[in-house]
Amino acid sequence: MHEFLQPLTDWSIQILEEFGMIGLFIFSFTESLFHPIPVDPILIAMEAIGKWSTSSIFFWATIGSVLGGLLAHYAGSTLGKSVFLKFFSEDKFNTGKNFMEKWGVWSVIFVAITPLPFKVIAWMAGILHMNRFKFLIAEIIGRSGRFILVLWLFDIIRTW
Repeated sequence: MHEFLQPLTDWSIQILEEFGMIGLFIFSFTESLFHPIPVDPILIAMEAIGKWSTSSIFFWATIGSVLGGLLAHYAGSTLGKSVFLKFFSEDKFNTGKNFMEKWGVWSVIFVAITPLPFKVIAWMAGILHMNRFKFLIAEIIGRSGRFILVLWLFDIIRTW
């Protein structure tokens, strides 16, 4: 693991140990907004521990991710391209812009359900002034689909 990720990993584990579902919500929220560690391993760990129901894990991860995505959309719409470029290259901006202009809401669904960094598309949606309601529906479809898939695949592997 990269040295710069270790503090985030430690922070993530601490939140889950201390706060359970609220920790999952916080982790999922911040993952959609700024931090680079995907929530998937946390979902699997929480499911494996068996302390929480699958539906609770799914619910809190989805709500946190969707609200974090909405805040990222808002940040993109208010802070704009200049702040985005402090964290990402001009090439990444242009690639994201072209992708979103070509595919619209489908780009949000696609990125939300894949391992690609959702926070980037959420910020880009705000920068490009994608309709917030359409963005919300797309992120709900994508993020809930991803979390259902991760939990379902883990359940299949565990019972196999």
